[in-house]
Amino acid sequence: MPETKQNAESDPSADRFLTRPSLIQKASSGKSSPAWDELHRFYEPFVSMVLSRMGFRGEDLADVSQQVFVKLWKGLESYESRETSRFRSWFSSIIRNTAVDWLRVHRKGPDQLSLDEPGAMETFNLGDPSGVEQQIEEEWRSYIVDTAMERIREVFTGNAFEVFARSLEGQTAEEISDALNVRIDSVYVLRSRVKGRLQREIQELRHDLEFADE
Repeated sequence: MPETKQNAESDPSADRFLTRPSLIQKASSGKSSPAWDELHRFYEPFVSMVLSRMGFRGEDLADVSQQVFVKLWKGLESYESRETSRFRSWFSSIIRNTAVDWLRVHRKGPDQLSLDEPGAMETFNLGDPSGVEQQIEEEWRSYIVDTAMERIREVFTGNAFEVFARSLEGQTAEEISDALNVRIDSVYVLRSRVKGRLQREIQELRHDLEFADE
Protein backbone atom coordinates (compact mmCIF):
# COMPACT_ATOMS: atom_id res chain seq x y z
CA MET A 1 0.00 0.00 0.00
CA PRO A 2 1.35 3.47 -0.89
CA GLU A 3 2.67 5.32 2.09
CA THR A 4 3.63 8.89 2.83
CA LYS A 5 7.23 9.85 2.16
CA GLN A 6 7.43 10.48 5.89
CA ASN A 7 5.10 8.80 8.33
CA ALA A 8 3.32 11.75 9.94
CA GLU A 9 1.77 9.54 12.59
CA SER A 10 5.21 8.72 14.06
CA ASP A 11 6.91 12.02 13.25
CA PRO A 12 7.97 13.58 16.60
CA SER A 13 7.93 17.03 15.01
CA ALA A 14 4.34 16.74 13.75
CA ASP A 15 2.90 18.69 16.68
CA ARG A 16 5.85 20.91 17.48
CA PHE A 17 3.99 23.99 16.17
CA LEU A 18 1.72 23.74 19.20
CA THR A 19 4.53 25.04 21.43
CA ARG A 20 6.67 27.16 19.08
CA PRO A 21 6.02 30.83 18.24
CA SER A 22 4.25 31.43 14.93
CA LEU A 23 6.00 33.10 12.02
CA ILE A 24 3.80 36.13 12.45
CA GLN A 25 4.70 36.44 16.13
CA LYS A 26 8.40 36.18 15.34
CA ALA A 27 8.09 38.67 12.50
CA SER A 28 6.14 41.09 14.70
CA SER A 29 9.02 41.19 17.19
CA GLY A 30 11.02 43.10 14.60
CA LYS A 31 14.07 40.98 15.35
CA SER A 32 13.83 38.13 12.87
CA SER A 33 14.49 38.89 9.23
CA PRO A 34 14.23 35.20 8.24
CA ALA A 35 10.77 35.04 9.83
CA TRP A 36 9.70 38.14 7.92
CA ASP A 37 11.10 36.72 4.67
CA GLU A 38 9.16 33.50 5.15
CA LEU A 39 6.00 35.38 6.14
CA HIS A 40 6.35 37.52 3.00
CA ARG A 41 6.81 34.38 0.89
CA PHE A 42 3.50 32.97 2.12
CA TYR A 43 1.49 36.21 2.00
CA GLU A 44 2.81 37.74 -1.23
CA PRO A 45 0.86 35.44 -3.62
CA PHE A 46 -2.27 36.02 -1.55
CA VAL A 47 -1.93 39.81 -1.60
CA SER A 48 -1.24 39.75 -5.35
CA MET A 49 -4.32 37.60 -5.91
CA VAL A 50 -6.55 39.95 -3.89
CA LEU A 51 -5.19 43.04 -5.64
CA SER A 52 -5.64 41.44 -9.05
CA ARG A 53 -9.28 40.80 -8.19
CA MET A 54 -9.55 44.49 -7.39
CA GLY A 55 -8.42 45.14 -10.96
CA PHE A 56 -4.74 45.92 -10.52
CA ARG A 57 -2.35 44.60 -13.17
CA GLY A 58 1.31 44.70 -14.07
CA GLU A 59 3.39 47.50 -12.58
CA ASP A 60 0.37 48.92 -10.76
CA LEU A 61 -0.16 45.61 -8.98
CA ALA A 62 3.51 45.30 -8.06
CA ASP A 63 3.59 48.89 -6.76
CA VAL A 64 0.50 48.53 -4.57
CA SER A 65 1.63 45.12 -3.30
CA GLN A 66 4.97 46.58 -2.25
CA GLN A 67 3.23 49.41 -0.41
CA VAL A 68 1.00 46.89 1.40
CA PHE A 69 4.03 45.02 2.72
CA VAL A 70 5.81 48.20 3.74
CA LYS A 71 2.78 49.15 5.84
CA LEU A 72 2.53 45.62 7.22
CA TRP A 73 6.21 45.64 8.19
CA LYS A 74 5.89 49.01 9.91
CA GLY A 75 2.65 48.08 11.67
CA LEU A 76 3.36 44.54 12.88
CA GLU A 77 5.58 45.50 15.77
CA SER A 78 3.02 47.93 17.16
CA TYR A 79 0.00 45.74 16.48
CA GLU A 80 -1.50 45.30 19.93
CA SER A 81 -5.26 45.54 19.43
CA ARG A 82 -6.06 41.86 19.13
CA GLU A 83 -8.90 42.10 21.64
CA THR A 84 -10.82 44.53 19.47
CA SER A 85 -9.43 43.79 16.01
CA ARG A 86 -8.57 40.42 14.51
CA PHE A 87 -5.33 40.32 12.59
CA ARG A 88 -6.98 39.59 9.27
CA SER A 89 -9.44 42.44 9.80
CA TRP A 90 -6.49 44.74 10.40
CA PHE A 91 -4.55 43.34 7.46
CA SER A 92 -7.62 43.56 5.21
CA SER A 93 -7.92 47.26 6.05
CA ILE A 94 -4.25 47.73 5.11
CA ILE A 95 -4.86 46.13 1.70
CA ARG A 96 -8.04 48.10 1.05
CA ASN A 97 -6.72 51.45 2.30
CA THR A 98 -3.49 51.08 0.34
CA ALA A 99 -5.48 50.35 -2.82
CA VAL A 100 -7.82 53.32 -2.24
CA ASP A 101 -4.93 55.68 -1.47
CA TRP A 102 -3.10 54.57 -4.61
CA LEU A 103 -6.20 55.17 -6.74
CA ARG A 104 -6.66 58.66 -5.25
CA VAL A 105 -3.05 59.64 -5.92
CA HIS A 106 -3.13 58.31 -9.46
CA ARG A 107 -6.71 59.45 -10.04
CA LYS A 108 -7.79 56.12 -11.42
CA GLY A 109 -11.19 54.57 -11.07
CA PRO A 110 -11.99 50.87 -11.35
CA ASP A 111 -12.77 51.33 -15.06
CA GLN A 112 -9.17 52.49 -15.66
CA LEU A 113 -7.42 49.48 -14.09
CA SER A 114 -6.94 47.43 -17.26
CA LEU A 115 -10.05 45.38 -16.60
CA ASP A 116 -10.19 44.47 -20.27
CA GLU A 117 -7.40 41.93 -19.79
CA PRO A 118 -8.39 38.24 -19.93
CA GLY A 119 -9.45 36.91 -16.55
CA ALA A 120 -9.69 40.35 -14.93
CA MET A 121 -12.42 40.46 -12.30
CA GLU A 122 -13.99 43.47 -10.65
CA THR A 123 -15.21 41.59 -7.57
CA PHE A 124 -14.29 44.04 -4.81
CA ASN A 125 -16.28 47.18 -4.00
CA LEU A 126 -13.60 49.32 -2.39
CA GLY A 127 -16.25 51.69 -1.08
CA ASP A 128 -17.61 48.95 1.19
CA PRO A 129 -14.97 48.24 3.89
CA SER A 130 -16.95 45.48 5.62
CA GLY A 131 -17.68 43.83 2.30
CA VAL A 132 -14.02 43.93 1.33
CA GLU A 133 -13.06 42.39 4.67
CA GLN A 134 -15.54 39.56 4.18
CA GLN A 135 -14.32 38.87 0.65
CA ILE A 136 -10.67 38.87 1.76
CA GLU A 137 -11.60 36.47 4.56
CA GLU A 138 -13.16 34.10 2.04
CA GLU A 139 -10.15 34.39 -0.25
CA TRP A 140 -7.84 33.65 2.70
CA ARG A 141 -9.67 30.46 3.62
CA SER A 142 -9.41 29.24 0.03
CA TYR A 143 -5.75 30.23 -0.15
CA ILE A 144 -4.89 28.30 3.02
CA VAL A 145 -6.61 25.16 1.73
CA ASP A 146 -4.97 25.45 -1.71
CA THR A 147 -1.54 25.96 -0.13
CA ALA A 148 -2.03 22.99 2.15
CA MET A 149 -3.10 20.87 -0.82
CA GLU A 150 0.07 21.77 -2.68
CA ARG A 151 2.15 20.86 0.35
CA ILE A 152 0.61 17.44 0.84
CA ARG A 153 0.83 16.70 -2.89
CA GLU A 154 4.60 16.45 -2.37
CA VAL A 155 4.24 14.21 0.69
CA PHE A 156 2.31 11.21 -0.61
CA THR A 157 3.54 8.57 -3.02
CA GLY A 158 1.60 6.21 -5.24
CA ASN A 159 -2.17 6.65 -5.59
CA ALA A 160 -2.82 8.25 -2.20
CA PHE A 161 -3.19 11.87 -3.32
CA GLU A 162 -5.05 10.87 -6.49
CA VAL A 163 -7.54 8.91 -4.41
CA PHE A 164 -8.20 11.95 -2.22
CA ALA A 165 -8.40 14.36 -5.17
CA ARG A 166 -10.93 12.16 -6.92
CA SER A 167 -13.01 11.91 -3.74
CA LEU A 168 -13.10 15.73 -3.57
CA GLU A 169 -14.45 15.73 -7.11
CA GLY A 170 -17.36 13.60 -5.91
CA GLN A 171 -16.28 10.18 -7.14
CA THR A 172 -17.45 7.27 -5.02
CA ALA A 173 -15.06 4.78 -3.46
CA GLU A 174 -16.21 2.18 -6.00
CA GLU A 175 -15.51 4.52 -8.93
CA ILE A 176 -12.06 5.39 -7.57
CA SER A 177 -11.27 1.72 -6.99
CA ASP A 178 -12.17 0.84 -10.57
CA ALA A 179 -10.35 3.82 -12.11
CA LEU A 180 -7.09 3.35 -10.21
CA ASN A 181 -7.19 -0.42 -9.81
CA VAL A 182 -6.97 -0.07 -6.04
CA ARG A 183 -8.78 -2.27 -3.55
CA ILE A 184 -11.84 -0.53 -2.16
CA ASP A 185 -10.69 -0.91 1.44
CA SER A 186 -7.41 0.76 0.43
CA VAL A 187 -9.40 3.65 -1.04
CA TYR A 188 -11.01 4.30 2.34
CA VAL A 189 -7.69 4.06 4.18
CA LEU A 190 -5.81 6.33 1.75
CA ARG A 191 -8.61 8.87 1.65
CA SER A 192 -8.69 9.07 5.43
CA ARG A 193 -4.90 9.30 5.69
CA VAL A 194 -4.60 12.16 3.20
CA LYS A 195 -7.56 13.99 4.75
CA GLY A 196 -5.94 13.79 8.17
CA ARG A 197 -2.66 15.12 6.83
CA LEU A 198 -4.46 17.95 5.03
CA GLN A 199 -6.16 18.98 8.26
CA ARG A 200 -2.79 19.06 10.04
CA GLU A 201 -1.23 21.13 7.25
CA ILE A 202 -4.09 23.64 7.44
CA GLN A 203 -3.69 23.82 11.23
CA GLU A 204 0.03 24.42 10.92
CA LEU A 205 -0.38 27.07 8.23
CA ARG A 206 -2.97 28.88 10.33
CA HIS A 207 -0.65 28.70 13.33
CA ASP A 208 2.24 30.19 11.34
CA LEU A 209 0.27 32.90 9.54
CA GLU A 210 -2.35 34.01 12.06
CA PHE A 211 -2.44 35.11 15.67
CA ALA A 212 -3.74 32.66 18.27
CA ASP A 213 -7.11 34.39 18.53
CA GLU A 214 -7.85 34.02 14.84
